[in-house]
Amino acid sequence: MKKKWQKWYDKCKICGRTDIAYSGKGLCVSCYRKKRYRDRPDIRQYYKDKTNEWRKKNPERWLEINQKAIKKMVRKRKKLINK
Repeated sequence: MKKKWQKWYDKCKICGRTDIAYSGKGLCVSCYRKKRYRDRPDIRQYYKDKTNEWRKKNPERWLEINQKAIKKMVRKRKKLINK
């Protein structure tokens, strides 16, 4: 008998994955967070405010994180172009 992902569900109702942990309402952790964030504008605004607050307090760290992200994106694009 095949092992179920969760007691009532074989896989995530949205993405169909089973390698990510179950969170609730038939969704994996990733999809549950995305749905919660999308459906609740108050939560979205809360995290936006917190992020902006952190950016103002840590401008050097924010710049460092952005530069790393840009370098990573450039490497990925070069890799795709060279294929």
